[in-house]
Amino acid sequence: MSHTDEMKHDLECLRLASDLAQLSREAFVPELRAHCDRMATYWSDQVNGGVDGGVANDNEPDGPATGAPAAVLIVDDEPLLRELAATIVEEAGFTVLQAGDAAEALSMLEARSDIALLFTDIDMPGSMNGLKLAKVARDRWPRIRTLVVSGKLRPPSSELPPNAAFMTKPYRAAALVAQLKSMIAPL
Repeated sequence: MSHTDEMKHDLECLRLASDLAQLSREAFVPELRAHCDRMATYWSDQVNGGVDGGVANDNEPDGPATGAPAAVLIVDDEPLLRELAATIVEEAGFTVLQAGDAAEALSMLEARSDIALLFTDIDMPGSMNGLKLAKVARDRWPRIRTLVVSGKLRPPSSELPPNAAFMTKPYRAAALVAQLKSMIAPL
């Protein structure tokens, strides 16, 4: 799939998510609708002229020791955004796991030894936000890389644990995939 086709696909996914949101107004958080609208505008701009050449995708990013696709744990309390990220990551050849909050993510990290990267939003409900989750994961599982994302906050690099990076939302699919691959490659 070309970079332009990838962006058109992602834009269509956002439009479908927006349509779904219109059908389920009671269950759809206004902030999420605004976020999806911002993402759709961004993608529309990219599709209609902002294409920068794209990123080459390897089909199967290798995991640490098995040669199997690397496992990425995506943590976001917004189901539509989590599912969109999961689709992008899975289509890039990674194994995808999903959690809706830090407690669920910690349970998954404890139960599985194949997770190579933690991909977490900062703003989440509960006693632990994404930055705290990233720090706990670094302390308990130092080999795991972490990608922290947010559409609201931009933490200083001093707040990120080692082996962590930050991306702002909305992110382009190609940029996200390139970031994940660059973080997992050194494993």
